[in-house]
Amino acid sequence: MINKIWLLLFVLGGSISSFSQKADSSYFEKSITTKKIDREEWSSIVKDIDYSEQVEQEKQKKERQSSDIDLSFLTPVIKFVVLIIGVGLIVFIVVKVLSSDSLLSKSDKKITGKTKIYKLEEIEENLMETELEASIQKAIQDGNYALAIRLYYLAIIRELSLSKTLVWKKEKTNFQYLRELSNHPLKNSFRNATDIFEQIWYGEEPIPAERFHLIQPEFERLLDASKKTNITA
Repeated sequence: MINKIWLLLFVLGGSISSFSQKADSSYFEKSITTKKIDREEWSSIVKDIDYSEQVEQEKQKKERQSSDIDLSFLTPVIKFVVLIIGVGLIVFIVVKVLSSDSLLSKSDKKITGKTKIYKLEEIEENLMETELEASIQKAIQDGNYALAIRLYYLAIIRELSLSKTLVWKKEKTNFQYLRELSNHPLKNSFRNATDIFEQIWYGEEPIPAERFHLIQPEFERLLDASKKTNITA
């Protein structure tokens, strides 16, 4: 029984293979017919079609592709530059704030409240072009006697500098001015004024009004004498 089944399968397989081969060979044996395109008919079909717009679009697309530069690689660089600028700006602001605090601690030591209008730093920067009498009187009116003494001292130096008795420079020390006046008639008066000024300006305690009014005449006399050296120069 099994042998008969295998025989039947063998016969069927052979038949299918033979049919397939005949089908394949018959396909390749068929002749292929070709149809020529009628050029006049094709021309009449496409004559109203405008390809110029499509061609122009393709041309513009190619130009954009060629002109577009890939800038994606710049993104990390831009971030780094922005970061550096930000850090630099912060450092600059901190330095300016610290510098301002340092200048105020040195030049505006006794200036508080309304007396900040005197802008002592600007006076020292432009001493030779600044008249100090009005500022001195304003400081006295406000009761800022330490500032008044400071302005008196600057006014004396200004007059002596105008007469070429000494040379004013903001960064110079009082000792340097004293040395320049070593052979001048006002040297002793200027030395006394310097001692008083340093005690008051750099002292930690405010100066009472009574003490100021005792000191003021000495500074007034020295200022008047300094102005006279300027006249006779």
